[in-house]
Amino acid sequence: MKNKLLTNAERGKRHITEDTSCNLCNNEEETVLHILRDCPFAMAVWRKSGLGLPRIGDMSPTSLEWVHSHCKAAGDTSGRTPHASRFAYTAWLVWKSRNSWIFEGKKPDVDRTVRKAHLLAEEYTNITILNSIKQQKEAKIVKWIPPESGFFKLNCDGSSRGRRKGAGAGGLIRNHKGEWVSGFILNIGKTGMF
Repeated sequence: MKNKLLTNAERGKRHITEDTSCNLCNNEEETVLHILRDCPFAMAVWRKSGLGLPRIGDMSPTSLEWVHSHCKAAGDTSGRTPHASRFAYTAWLVWKSRNSWIFEGKKPDVDRTVRKAHLLAEEYTNITILNSIKQQKEAKIVKWIPPESGFFKLNCDGSSRGRRKGAGAGGLIRNHKGEWVSGFILNIGKTGMF
């Protein structure tokens, strides 16, 4: 984050506007830190979110430090949704609420913003957990297990090109050392799946 969100302060630096005040509160210069943290709307969202807001004396001087501190924070471990995910979605929706007010005339709503941020962060967490479980299942290595000494193992398989098309089968017999003993292939001809 390089303080390049197109806030009114940034627009002023680029000579796009002369008015650098916040569109939501009209009290302060609209910097990244102001719109995401210090604006009364943002402060109300952070308080209601349960993520906490640093005391005025503890506030980081730059937006980058503030974002980094929240992204590294462990936060409340009683829930499944990580603090960093909740923080990121909340900050994004504060910015999005500001833009909806400017471009669509939609009045920012603290409760709706907090609720949506929580739902999006929870959804993201659920998806990443499911993907993690899926990857763990997919990572299972399947390998041939030899039979006990003195026994042989027959492995066979077949395939079909589809309904009423060519099909074949094959198999092999191996001993307890995994050494090939015998094998076969079979052209079944045209057949269905069963």
